[in-house]
Amino acid sequence: MGLLLRVGVLAVPRVPMMAVVLVMMTVAQMEILGFFEGMALAPDQGEAEQSGREGEEAREFHAPPCKLGPHPLQAPSPHFPPERRKKVLVNTLASAPHSPMRLLPLLLLSVSASLSLAADEVRIEKEVAFLGEGRAEKADLYLPPAFVEPPEGRGFPAVVIIHGGGWTGGDKGAAREINIGTTLAKNGYVGMSINYLLANENHPGPTWPQNLHDCKTAVRWLRANAERLRLDPERIGAIGGSAGGHLAAMLALVGPELDPPGEGDTRIRCAVDLYGPVLWLKQRDLPMFRKSRAEAPELYRQASPLTHVDKDDPPIMIIHGTADTTVAVADSEALAAALQAAGVEHHLEIVPDAPHSFHLEPKQRDLRPLVLGFFEKHLKDEGH
Repeated sequence: MGLLLRVGVLAVPRVPMMAVVLVMMTVAQMEILGFFEGMALAPDQGEAEQSGREGEEAREFHAPPCKLGPHPLQAPSPHFPPERRKKVLVNTLASAPHSPMRLLPLLLLSVSASLSLAADEVRIEKEVAFLGEGRAEKADLYLPPAFVEPPEGRGFPAVVIIHGGGWTGGDKGAAREINIGTTLAKNGYVGMSINYLLANENHPGPTWPQNLHDCKTAVRWLRANAERLRLDPERIGAIGGSAGGHLAAMLALVGPELDPPGEGDTRIRCAVDLYGPVLWLKQRDLPMFRKSRAEAPELYRQASPLTHVDKDDPPIMIIHGTADTTVAVADSEALAAALQAAGVEHHLEIVPDAPHSFHLEPKQRDLRPLVLGFFEKHLKDEGH
């Protein structure tokens, strides 16, 4: 009885299972409790003890000593009418030490809070295979709470979430990705946080363009599983941070010329690029190519978002912090300028004092209204 059951911020005494059962029986099934008139004692008690208890119970209930008698659902005894039986039973339960009736308000409040929290909870499916046999990289799905219904006449919009890490590290389950996935699911989106091929000791060969192929395969997977996930296959976007921002932008900008093998549409309707590298493709030799810029200039050009910008590209939101010492604000400004020149709908948001690698709730500013408003406009609004 000293243990506590915590429900959100509510702590209530842990009620024994028998007490819970008794309370439920008392509240919901009073009429069935006529069997107290003929209740048998626990099987491990002796005949003498049973006989003594029968007398005590008879005096307490003001009824003749009970014997093992009629089936509980048979007609109640005329010596102990239903109204009297209900009153005595409730009074007895309420006056007993550690009475479940005394805990009833807390119990009901606890159950109510538990059900409410459960209904509000984002549902997460972890380690979902989406790349086919032989691939270790998996995805985590963030699904709207059970009570949330998709828009009438169509399914939930979906967003692919792409982690950062310089194309060499990072993980789908990092804090930023959890924050983004949870935020999206709470607001009626299906979030798919993915891992993709990384240029590390486990993959000594080049990982470009396979890393982009993995992101495009995630889009195909969402469309193929639209019915199960109750999503709209025509309303898919992407968001990513750092290297994931680069890949999210590439999902929006690159056409079928860089699609992975197989069939299926890989287009998305919009993307959010969080401080993704752009000018790096001109300035640095990157591990994902396993070659220098001098050795493979065409690969670097192919992987640059600036190469693929044209007037038919979907809307892109770019967010960057002024205190970022990893990827310069100039990278995002260069992409925004290219989108502007091509006439592509876009928005560049500069966050004062924000460093590199923040999620949607950095201490400098809550970015959830901005990002959710962008997705609302391009993935939910009827006009889009």
